[in-house]
Amino acid sequence: MSLFGGVRRFCFFGSLRAISYKSKLMKLTILVFFLLCCFGAVCSADPPANTPPAAPPSAVSPAAPITPTVPITGGWEGVLGGPGNHLRIRIGGDSSRLTATTDSIDQGLIALPTGATIDADNNVAIKIGEQPPLTFNGVLKGNTIIGIWAEDTHSGPMTLTRNDDLSNAPNNAPIPRLSGSWIGVRSGIAFHYVFHISGSRGVYTATADSPDQNAMGMDAAAKIDSMNNVFLAIGFQRVFYFTGIVDGNKIVGTWSQGVGMGEMSFSRER
Repeated sequence: MSLFGGVRRFCFFGSLRAISYKSKLMKLTILVFFLLCCFGAVCSADPPANTPPAAPPSAVSPAAPITPTVPITGGWEGVLGGPGNHLRIRIGGDSSRLTATTDSIDQGLIALPTGATIDADNNVAIKIGEQPPLTFNGVLKGNTIIGIWAEDTHSGPMTLTRNDDLSNAPNNAPIPRLSGSWIGVRSGIAFHYVFHISGSRGVYTATADSPDQNAMGMDAAAKIDSMNNVFLAIGFQRVFYFTGIVDGNKIVGTWSQGVGMGEMSFSRER
Protein backbone atom coordinates (compact mmCIF):
# COMPACT_ATOMS: atom_id res chain seq x y z
CA MET A 1 0.00 0.00 0.00
CA SER A 2 1.47 3.38 -0.99
CA LEU A 3 1.93 6.26 1.36
CA PHE A 4 -0.20 8.38 -0.94
CA GLY A 5 -2.97 5.89 -0.75
CA GLY A 6 -2.77 5.95 3.05
CA VAL A 7 -2.89 9.73 3.11
CA ARG A 8 -5.89 9.71 0.82
CA ARG A 9 -7.70 7.29 3.08
CA PHE A 10 -6.91 9.41 6.12
CA CYS A 11 -8.17 12.50 4.41
CA PHE A 12 -11.29 10.72 3.29
CA PHE A 13 -12.14 9.40 6.76
CA GLY A 14 -11.26 12.74 8.31
CA SER A 15 -13.70 14.43 5.97
CA LEU A 16 -16.37 12.02 6.99
CA ARG A 17 -15.73 12.71 10.65
CA ALA A 18 -15.87 16.45 10.04
CA ILE A 19 -19.15 16.11 8.18
CA SER A 20 -20.58 13.95 10.95
CA TYR A 21 -19.51 16.47 13.59
CA LYS A 22 -21.05 19.35 11.69
CA SER A 23 -24.27 17.44 11.26
CA LYS A 24 -24.51 16.81 15.01
CA LEU A 25 -23.70 20.43 15.77
CA MET A 26 -26.45 21.54 13.39
CA LYS A 27 -28.95 19.27 15.03
CA LEU A 28 -27.98 20.50 18.47
CA THR A 29 -28.30 24.11 17.32
CA ILE A 30 -31.77 23.45 15.90
CA LEU A 31 -32.82 21.76 19.11
CA VAL A 32 -31.60 24.65 21.26
CA PHE A 33 -33.34 27.13 18.96
CA PHE A 34 -36.57 25.16 19.20
CA LEU A 35 -36.40 25.08 22.98
CA LEU A 36 -35.71 28.80 23.14
CA CYS A 37 -38.72 29.49 20.93
CA CYS A 38 -40.97 27.37 23.13
CA PHE A 39 -39.71 29.09 26.26
CA GLY A 40 -40.30 32.52 24.74
CA ALA A 41 -43.84 31.57 23.72
CA VAL A 42 -44.61 30.43 27.22
CA CYS A 43 -43.19 33.56 28.80
CA SER A 44 -45.00 35.88 26.38
CA ALA A 45 -48.40 34.25 26.89
CA ASP A 46 -50.93 36.23 28.91
CA PRO A 47 -51.17 35.01 32.50
CA PRO A 48 -54.41 33.24 33.29
CA ALA A 49 -57.12 35.41 34.73
CA ASN A 50 -57.64 35.10 38.45
CA THR A 51 -60.72 32.90 38.85
CA PRO A 52 -62.57 33.62 42.10
CA PRO A 53 -62.92 30.56 44.28
CA ALA A 54 -66.24 28.78 43.98
CA ALA A 55 -68.72 29.89 46.61
CA PRO A 56 -69.42 27.21 49.17
CA PRO A 57 -72.85 25.65 48.82
CA SER A 58 -75.42 27.56 50.81
CA ALA A 59 -76.54 25.83 53.97
CA VAL A 60 -79.98 24.32 53.70
CA SER A 61 -82.15 25.23 56.67
CA PRO A 62 -83.66 22.15 58.27
CA ALA A 63 -87.38 21.82 57.70
CA ALA A 64 -89.52 22.69 60.68
CA PRO A 65 -90.81 19.59 62.42
CA ILE A 66 -94.34 18.68 61.43
CA THR A 67 -96.71 17.47 64.11
CA PRO A 68 -99.21 15.15 62.48
CA THR A 69 -102.84 15.64 63.30
CA VAL A 70 -104.01 12.91 65.61
CA PRO A 71 -107.41 11.69 64.37
CA ILE A 72 -108.83 10.99 67.85
CA THR A 73 -108.43 14.48 69.29
CA GLY A 74 -111.78 16.07 70.06
CA GLY A 75 -114.91 15.00 71.88
CA TRP A 76 -116.36 11.47 72.01
CA GLU A 77 -119.45 10.04 73.68
CA GLY A 78 -120.86 6.58 74.17
CA VAL A 79 -123.11 4.46 76.36
CA LEU A 80 -121.50 1.84 78.54
CA GLY A 81 -123.56 -1.34 78.69
CA GLY A 82 -127.00 0.25 78.28
CA PRO A 83 -129.05 3.26 79.47
CA GLY A 84 -127.77 5.08 82.51
CA ASN A 85 -124.05 4.77 81.78
CA HIS A 86 -123.20 7.69 79.53
CA LEU A 87 -119.53 8.54 78.99
CA ARG A 88 -118.13 11.72 77.50
CA ILE A 89 -114.44 11.78 76.66
CA ARG A 90 -112.38 14.81 75.71
CA ILE A 91 -109.02 14.15 74.05
CA GLY A 92 -106.45 16.84 73.33
CA GLY A 93 -102.72 17.17 72.72
CA ASP A 94 -100.65 16.04 69.75
CA SER A 95 -98.80 12.98 68.46
CA SER A 96 -96.09 13.28 71.12
CA ARG A 97 -98.51 13.31 74.04
CA LEU A 98 -102.28 12.96 74.24
CA THR A 99 -104.23 14.31 77.18
CA ALA A 100 -107.76 13.28 78.08
CA THR A 101 -110.52 13.47 80.68
CA THR A 102 -113.79 11.59 80.98
CA ASP A 103 -117.17 12.53 82.43
CA SER A 104 -119.30 9.66 83.71
CA ILE A 105 -122.56 11.55 83.44
CA ASP A 106 -124.90 9.21 85.30
CA GLN A 107 -122.49 8.82 88.18
CA GLY A 108 -121.88 12.54 88.47
CA LEU A 109 -118.13 12.04 88.00
CA ILE A 110 -116.50 14.89 86.12
CA ALA A 111 -113.00 15.13 84.59
CA LEU A 112 -111.82 11.63 85.49
CA PRO A 113 -108.12 11.19 84.61
CA THR A 114 -107.89 9.32 81.32
CA GLY A 115 -105.16 7.94 79.11
CA ALA A 116 -105.54 7.58 75.35
CA THR A 117 -103.31 6.22 72.60
CA ILE A 118 -103.65 5.42 68.90
CA ASP A 119 -101.24 3.48 66.68
CA ALA A 120 -100.49 3.50 62.96
CA ASP A 121 -103.26 0.97 62.32
CA ASN A 122 -105.89 3.17 64.03
CA ASN A 123 -106.12 0.90 67.07
CA VAL A 124 -107.32 3.01 69.99
CA ALA A 125 -106.72 2.25 73.67
CA ILE A 126 -108.41 4.27 76.44
CA LYS A 127 -107.96 3.87 80.19
CA ILE A 128 -110.30 5.67 82.59
CA GLY A 129 -109.73 6.05 86.31
CA GLU A 130 -108.07 3.61 88.70
CA GLN A 131 -108.81 0.71 91.09
CA PRO A 132 -109.95 -0.90 88.90
CA PRO A 133 -109.69 1.16 85.73
CA LEU A 134 -112.23 0.99 82.97
CA THR A 135 -110.48 0.14 79.71
CA PHE A 136 -111.68 0.45 76.15
CA ASN A 137 -109.94 -1.00 73.09
CA GLY A 138 -111.31 -0.32 69.66
CA VAL A 139 -110.63 0.67 66.06
CA LEU A 140 -111.13 4.14 64.65
CA LYS A 141 -113.49 4.11 61.65
CA GLY A 142 -114.34 7.58 60.44
CA ASN A 143 -116.25 9.35 63.21
CA THR A 144 -116.70 6.26 65.36
CA ILE A 145 -114.48 4.07 67.51
CA ILE A 146 -115.88 0.55 67.73
CA GLY A 147 -114.57 -1.77 70.39
CA ILE A 148 -114.89 -3.50 73.76
CA TRP A 149 -114.96 -2.00 77.25
CA ALA A 150 -113.85 -3.90 80.34
CA GLU A 151 -114.02 -3.17 84.07
CA ASP A 152 -113.06 -5.73 86.67
CA THR A 153 -114.88 -8.91 85.56
CA HIS A 154 -117.40 -7.10 83.33
CA SER A 155 -117.04 -6.29 79.65
CA GLY A 156 -119.11 -5.59 76.58
CA PRO A 157 -119.29 -3.80 73.23
CA MET A 158 -119.28 -0.02 73.02
CA THR A 159 -119.17 2.51 70.22
CA LEU A 160 -117.83 6.01 70.74
CA THR A 161 -119.19 8.67 68.40
CA ARG A 162 -117.38 11.92 67.66
CA ASN A 163 -119.02 15.03 69.12
CA ASP A 164 -116.59 17.93 68.85
CA ASP A 165 -119.02 20.23 70.68
CA LEU A 166 -117.82 18.46 73.84
CA SER A 167 -114.21 19.52 73.25
CA ASN A 168 -115.29 23.17 73.25
CA ALA A 169 -116.81 22.93 76.71
CA PRO A 170 -114.15 23.15 79.42
CA ASN A 171 -114.40 20.70 82.28
CA ASN A 172 -114.54 23.56 84.74
CA ALA A 173 -117.43 25.34 83.01
CA PRO A 174 -120.00 26.68 85.48
CA ILE A 175 -122.72 24.14 86.19
CA PRO A 176 -126.22 25.37 87.04
CA ARG A 177 -127.49 24.70 90.54
CA LEU A 178 -129.46 21.48 90.61
CA SER A 179 -130.19 21.28 94.32
CA GLY A 180 -133.78 21.91 95.34
CA SER A 181 -137.15 20.34 94.59
CA TRP A 182 -138.34 19.76 91.03
CA ILE A 183 -141.93 18.90 90.05
CA GLY A 184 -142.97 17.32 86.76
CA VAL A 185 -145.93 15.57 85.15
CA ARG A 186 -145.30 12.59 82.94
CA SER A 187 -147.09 12.59 79.58
CA GLY A 188 -149.47 9.74 78.78
CA ILE A 189 -150.79 8.52 82.11
CA ALA A 190 -150.48 11.73 84.11
CA PHE A 191 -148.26 10.75 87.01
CA HIS A 192 -146.69 13.53 89.06
CA TYR A 193 -143.06 13.16 90.11
CA VAL A 194 -141.17 15.29 92.62
CA PHE A 195 -137.39 15.07 92.95
CA HIS A 196 -135.77 16.39 96.11
CA ILE A 197 -132.10 17.02 95.32
CA SER A 198 -129.32 18.17 97.62
CA GLY A 199 -125.59 18.58 97.12
CA SER A 200 -123.33 20.54 94.80
CA ARG A 201 -121.33 20.24 91.61
CA GLY A 202 -120.78 16.61 90.65
CA VAL A 203 -122.04 15.09 93.93
CA TYR A 204 -125.78 14.92 94.53
CA THR A 205 -128.15 12.84 96.60
CA ALA A 206 -131.83 12.61 95.82
CA THR A 207 -135.17 11.09 96.73
CA ALA A 208 -138.34 11.06 94.66
CA ASP A 209 -142.07 11.11 95.36
CA SER A 210 -144.89 9.87 93.13
CA PRO A 211 -148.01 11.23 94.89
CA ASP A 212 -150.41 9.67 92.36
CA GLN A 213 -149.00 6.23 93.18
CA ASN A 214 -148.72 6.98 96.90
CA ALA A 215 -144.97 6.33 96.69
CA MET A 216 -142.89 8.68 98.80
CA GLY A 217 -139.20 8.95 99.59
CA MET A 218 -138.03 6.58 96.87
CA ASP A 219 -134.32 6.18 96.23
CA ALA A 220 -133.30 8.39 93.31
CA ALA A 221 -130.27 9.70 91.47
CA ALA A 222 -129.60 13.13 89.98
CA LYS A 223 -126.68 14.25 87.81
CA ILE A 224 -125.77 17.28 85.74
CA ASP A 225 -122.77 17.89 83.48
CA SER A 226 -120.95 20.93 82.12
CA MET A 227 -123.18 20.90 79.04
CA ASN A 228 -126.28 21.46 81.26
CA ASN A 229 -127.55 17.95 80.61
CA VAL A 230 -129.59 16.58 83.52
CA PHE A 231 -130.16 12.90 84.33
CA LEU A 232 -132.79 11.82 86.84
CA ALA A 233 -133.64 8.26 87.80
CA ILE A 234 -135.75 6.43 90.36
CA GLY A 235 -134.84 3.08 91.89
CA PHE A 236 -131.72 0.99 91.72
CA GLN A 237 -132.87 -0.59 88.46
CA ARG A 238 -133.73 2.80 86.97
CA VAL A 239 -137.43 1.97 86.71
CA PHE A 240 -138.01 5.61 85.79
CA TYR A 241 -135.41 7.51 83.80
CA PHE A 242 -135.34 11.12 82.62
CA THR A 243 -132.84 13.07 80.52
CA GLY A 244 -133.14 16.76 79.74
CA ILE A 245 -131.45 20.14 79.60
CA VAL A 246 -131.73 22.67 82.39
CA ASP A 247 -132.73 26.20 81.43
CA GLY A 248 -133.05 28.44 84.41
CA ASN A 249 -135.83 27.04 86.58
CA LYS A 250 -136.99 24.44 84.07
CA ILE A 251 -135.66 21.10 82.86
CA VAL A 252 -137.06 20.00 79.49
CA GLY A 253 -136.47 16.50 78.19
CA THR A 254 -137.74 12.94 77.77
CA TRP A 255 -138.80 10.26 80.23
CA SER A 256 -138.63 6.50 79.80
CA GLN A 257 -140.09 3.69 81.91
CA GLY A 258 -140.21 0.10 80.75
CA VAL A 259 -141.24 0.21 77.10
CA GLY A 260 -142.89 3.61 77.45
CA MET A 261 -141.39 7.02 76.84
CA GLY A 262 -142.45 10.58 76.10
CA GLU A 263 -141.80 14.28 76.59
CA MET A 264 -141.65 15.77 80.06
CA SER A 265 -140.54 18.92 81.86
CA PHE A 266 -139.72 19.71 85.47
CA SER A 267 -140.12 23.07 87.19
CA ARG A 268 -138.23 24.17 90.27
CA GLU A 269 -140.46 24.36 93.34
CA ARG A 270 -140.21 27.78 94.93
